[in-house]
Amino acid sequence: MTVTWKVENGDVVINRASGRTVPIGNRVKATQSLRRLLGIAAPKGAGIDRLVGTPVDNPFAFSAQVQRLVSGAFARFVRNQALFQSSQRTPEERLTAIVRQYCIPKGAENGANNASKTDYVLRVDAVTQAGPIPGLARVIKGADSAV
Repeated sequence: MTVTWKVENGDVVINRASGRTVPIGNRVKATQSLRRLLGIAAPKGAGIDRLVGTPVDNPFAFSAQVQRLVSGAFARFVRNQALFQSSQRTPEERLTAIVRQYCIPKGAENGANNASKTDYVLRVDAVTQAGPIPGLARVIKGADSAV
C-alpha cells in the first residue's frame, strides 16, 4: 500500500495530539487523488483552472471542453499509477475508469429552467479495481459572455 498525507481545504492535516501529519491510503487516498486531479492545473491535473472566468458563448462546447480535460487528465493519472509504484498499490487505490461524468449549468441538475449562464457543476464518478469511490462534484465559474 502506498500512503500520502491527508489534505483538507488545500492544507495538510496535522494530528493535534501527536503533531504529525495524518497518513491515508486505499480508497480514501484514491478519492483524494481524484479530488486533487480535478482541482489542480495541467500538466498534472485537468487544467480546469484555465476555464475559470472565460466567456461561455456555447454551453455545450464549454461542457465538452471540461469533460475532455478531465478525461485526458484521468487517463494520464491512470497511466502514471501503472508506471510508478504499481506493485505497491492496493486495488482500493488503483483508479481504473470514469463511470459517469457530466458538466452542466448550475441549477439545471434537476431540469430546472433557472440554470446559470456562468456557473457549471462538474461531477465525476470513478471506480478503482476494488469498486466505486464516492462521486465528486465541483462548481466551475465562467464569465458572463454578455458582459
